[in-house]
Amino acid sequence: ITQEAVQSAVSIMSASHSPKSVRNAHGLLSAVLRVFAPDIVLNTRMPQAKKTELYVPCEAEIEALIRDIAGTELEKAVLLAAFGSLRRSECCALMPEDITGDVISVHRAMVWTRDKMWDYKQPKSKAGYREITMPAFVIEKLVPREGSQRIVDLVPTSVTNFFIKAVRRAGLPHFRFHDLRHYQASILHAMGVPDKYIMARGGWKTDSTLKNIYQHTMSDKRREVEAEIVRKFEALHQQYDAKDDTAE
Repeated sequence: ITQEAVQSAVSIMSASHSPKSVRNAHGLLSAVLRVFAPDIVLNTRMPQAKKTELYVPCEAEIEALIRDIAGTELEKAVLLAAFGSLRRSECCALMPEDITGDVISVHRAMVWTRDKMWDYKQPKSKAGYREITMPAFVIEKLVPREGSQRIVDLVPTSVTNFFIKAVRRAGLPHFRFHDLRHYQASILHAMGVPDKYIMARGGWKTDSTLKNIYQHTMSDKRREVEAEIVRKFEALHQQYDAKDDTAE
């Protein structure tokens, strides 16, 4: 094993895998070499991580989506994500006993296992365990379908597939199911809710995602301000033109 061989392997893998996957594979190799071949020190050029394009849907887009999927299992998942910040896997693992009054207890997720079957697991971190107070209009929708033991009778992949089709059908800009969590965070931020409470409600361990959401929100606000400035200058220009016409 040489540095040249490792660099070549990284370049080849980068063509078909994400930067994260390449870094994980290189990390495993490095760890093994440190134990069994400590004389080999790698200084590999790694692929740059791709920045995920963040989208925060607006209130009108959320309402249009909910109207389009009313009465479906997907509606319940969308309501849980947009107004309670539940992840796709958490929506699918929610059961009736997890709801007490208007409070939802999140303490499990549905995942695809190595045995190629859907099963439940605990949250990845302590932040994933949380209790969320939900609006009444959401709680009243959270009734299991007849014969089902779960609130949302879908698996995570079905949520994604149905969501993509629903967004297209409603004529909305492309955004992911996960972006519904960004919507709630942006609303809470606009309300002046402290970050620590937004993080607790969404089950975020760090504030890095929130910072990206706020940056996106501020970009939208800046565009609104810029447009208002342009309108103001145009109005002033029209006033000056009108004065000039009167003077003539």
